[in-house]
Amino acid sequence: MKDASFDYIYEIVTSHEDDFEWWENIGYFKLSTYLNNLNVKAIKNLISDSKSWHSDFIFILAEGLIQSNIENALEEYVKLFIEMKNLDHASYMGSILENTKEDDIPKKLYLRLKKKMVVVTKYERGQNENGKIIKLKE
Repeated sequence: MKDASFDYIYEIVTSHEDDFEWWENIGYFKLSTYLNNLNVKAIKNLISDSKSWHSDFIFILAEGLIQSNIENALEEYVKLFIEMKNLDHASYMGSILENTKEDDIPKKLYLRLKKKMVVVTKYERGQNENGKIIKLKE
């Protein structure tokens, strides 16, 4: 069953990649509803499996996750944010997470969140200066 569930989620995530209207009106609801039906262990396995996906698909999964009602959705979203290599996606995710407080998630994860926020903020500043992308060292 795991493989069928994960295949279905991957199909949802990859089938309308560039159709933002579909995602806003149907996709995120459909994905988050499906995620709501998975248990915590299945979510962790899915996220682990998703590490091999393209960053666009990981971003879509993260957005479905944060809109879901699953236990620890915020923690899992933060983990995906920390690991997000695409800084445009990380910038958007950071805007969702900017009001996260230290007591919302485990302290160790919160410290990693703050460290990634610094990287994203530097990237955003670089984007705003002359519109150039500046390579950052992590």
